[in-house]
Amino acid sequence: MKLFFTSDIHLPLFKNEFSLSIERLCNREEEFEVAMFAGDIIDRGKIQHFSDFFSIIKKCKFKKIISIFGNDEYEEEREKVKKEYSWVIWLDDENVQLNIENYTVTVLGTTGVLDVPTKWQYKNIPNIREKYERRLVLIEKFLKAERRERELKILLTHYPPTFKTLQGELPFLWPQMGSERAERLIKDLDTLDYVIHGHAHNGKILDTEIGNTRVFNVAFPARKNIFILEIAKKVLLTDFFSKKSSS
Repeated sequence: MKLFFTSDIHLPLFKNEFSLSIERLCNREEEFEVAMFAGDIIDRGKIQHFSDFFSIIKKCKFKKIISIFGNDEYEEEREKVKKEYSWVIWLDDENVQLNIENYTVTVLGTTGVLDVPTKWQYKNIPNIREKYERRLVLIEKFLKAERRERELKILLTHYPPTFKTLQGELPFLWPQMGSERAERLIKDLDTLDYVIHGHAHNGKILDTEIGNTRVFNVAFPARKNIFILEIAKKVLLTDFFSKKSSS
C-alpha cells in the first residue's frame, strides 16, 4: 500500500513550492490508498486558503483523505472547516479504522502534546495544560488498546511526540515544540507501527525510531517535498508477529 503524507504548507506561504511537488508526483496515473495531512495546511487561521489546498491536491488520486489540525488551524474555526470539507476524514482527538488490502489501518489523529505550553497558548487557550494532559491520556489509551492481527497502528499528530526530530530547532524551545512525556509512553508500551508528525520546519532528522516505532517528520519546509510511505504486506506481518513474540 502507498500512503501519502505532508504538513505545514502554511498556505499561502508555500503554495508555489507545494504545487510544483504535486505536479511532479501526480502527473501519472497513480492512485494512493490514503493521503494524511498532519496539520498547518493554512497559515495563522486563514481558512479561506483551504480551497486553494484542495484544488491543488485534486491532481492526485486518493481513495481516502485524513487530516488533523495544527496550531495554525485555530480551534474556533475547526467546526466550520469540518462542515465545509465534510468529505475529508477530520480527526480531532479521534481515531478511525480503514480496511486496506485485507488489513486494518487504525489512525489516531490529534494536534498533539507539548511538555510546556507556549506563552501565546497560555494567553489565548483556556485550560491548555489540562488539554495536553487529556491528550496524553488519549494517546495512552490508544497505545494500550488490544492489537488485532493484520492491524497497522499509526499516530498522526502535528506536534512531535519526541525531541529526536527537533534537532535543527533551537534547543531551549524543544519543550514548547514537542513532548518527551509522549515519547516515554510510545517507548514503554511499544504498540505503534508509525508516528507521523509535522511542526518541525527546521528539523534535520526526518526519520528516526522510538523503540520499534518508526517516526517521520513530514513537515513540507523540512523535507522540501511530499513523503510517500510504501508498505509491503510481508512487512506488516513481520512487524506484527515480532512485536507479539517480544512482548
